[in-house]
Amino acid sequence: MTIDELTLAGCAILILLAIVTPLINPFFRKSFINAKNKDDDEKNDAALPKITILLALHDNARELEQHLPLMLAQDYPDFQVVVVAEKGDSETEDVLKRFASDGHLYYTYIPESSRYMSRKKLAISLGVKAAKSEWILLTEPTCAPVSDQWLRKMSAKCNDDKNLIIGYSNYNNDTSAYKRFEQLRTSFYLFRKANGKKAYRCNTRNLMFRKSEFLKADGFLGNLELVRGEYDFIVNKFARENSTALELSSEARIVENEPSVKAWTNSRLYDIASRKLLKRKFTPRLLAFIDQLALHLNYLAILAALIFAAITQRWVLAATAVLSLLITLFMRASIANKAIRPFEEDIPAIKALYYEVAHVWHNLGYRYKYWRADKNDFTSHKL
Repeated sequence: MTIDELTLAGCAILILLAIVTPLINPFFRKSFINAKNKDDDEKNDAALPKITILLALHDNARELEQHLPLMLAQDYPDFQVVVVAEKGDSETEDVLKRFASDGHLYYTYIPESSRYMSRKKLAISLGVKAAKSEWILLTEPTCAPVSDQWLRKMSAKCNDDKNLIIGYSNYNNDTSAYKRFEQLRTSFYLFRKANGKKAYRCNTRNLMFRKSEFLKADGFLGNLELVRGEYDFIVNKFARENSTALELSSEARIVENEPSVKAWTNSRLYDIASRKLLKRKFTPRLLAFIDQLALHLNYLAILAALIFAAITQRWVLAATAVLSLLITLFMRASIANKAIRPFEEDIPAIKALYYEVAHVWHNLGYRYKYWRADKNDFTSHKL
């Protein structure tokens, strides 16, 4: 058995990495979880602002029929649901006609053709103009509130000093645990940036903003050419210092239908395309890089130590490497479990250990697909 200075130094480095690197982790930096803004208490009915739920549709008749009743049934005194659909979509028109008698519902249509602008962004812009309230709650027809208290919880953050309110959303439990993990992990980065600072972007489908600011700044002007990225752009364009509130209570959450493989992949590719036009991207991307560097450095150091110890018969170093691995797995699993639990996601901590390693490789795969893709697929300017 060899115990020399090299062995002792290697053991010290391994133990240090095992203890420190799990803390370089978005799940550990969760300062937003218990954060409260001033005046967060729920308002009485007289003080509640009118809210417009905005849905922009594209071939979503089935999802609209499934989720519209849940939105119309909100326990809230003054709200409307504005649906903007594509003219000529007979299935969607039939669904809307069946709910037309509900006084909360208003619907309109976009022209069958539009140039130089994303049809999704055009639909949102028309919906904002049609809204009869200052506060707009943007979500998707593929999403459903988990509670009839959704609007009450979100409106609790409608204070004079706020112009953006971000709620949590994730995919339903039919969706793979990895996709739900990726959504949650990304949310941790973005929530932390938004809480008490200047928000960067929004990956959830549960976003409130002010109609007056949207119209005054010409809405999506500055990123009209890209097909998607509407949630990201709204937050990136309109966020100010300390102007964004988070509403993460369970009753304020949105659940989204399981995406198809194509829809999931396309959403990742659209994210890559849209981020090029976003401001304030350096710090969030640097932080994500450091997290992945620390994660992989620790595991690679353990693997290298085991190989080196086996070749040189430094069994103390080998034992320390195994101990370091156990410490790493225990700490990362504990941190992930504690972070995931408040969001009531069915993601076992043991799987999270694999997912956080796989995350960077999935991202590399998306970037490769984006590199190979026709960039015209991401823009409405196809001349």
